[in-house]
Amino acid sequence: MDTKRASQIAGEEMKKGRNCCQAVLLAAKEVWSIPVDENILAAAALMGEGMGAGCVCGALSGIIMASGIRQHYQAHPAGNNLPVILHDAFKNEFGVTCCRAIKNKRSLVEKIGRKGCIQLTERAAAIMLEEWEKGSNANKDICNSTGTKRGRMSS
Repeated sequence: MDTKRASQIAGEEMKKGRNCCQAVLLAAKEVWSIPVDENILAAAALMGEGMGAGCVCGALSGIIMASGIRQHYQAHPAGNNLPVILHDAFKNEFGVTCCRAIKNKRSLVEKIGRKGCIQLTERAAAIMLEEWEKGSNANKDICNSTGTKRGRMSS
């Protein structure tokens, strides 16, 4: 699994000045070889800092956007339930999904610069890959011994 690589890429992109949503998308582009062009990055530019209003964390938005792009090319067994799974995994890890609430929970050291956001974004990129890996394993469970699918899971 490329979780370390995705985390590293996300962190590096944050250090270059990208926001959390863009950083997750660029990590996904690299590890999954999905198309993330400048138009997608431009749209993601408005997702940082909780969409500018402190609401939904941009890293979570990036996870869902990247997963939507990947799902366009490779179906996930969870289908339309995938955003709920990703949201819940993120919330289980960080306790909340609101950017403002996440920032309020940070220590003083984590509030200096973008350190806390970089760490969160690195972990968010890893969560994205972990959840897809779980889905891949679930997909293997629906295959018979010849490796062909017994049936399509509903989306």
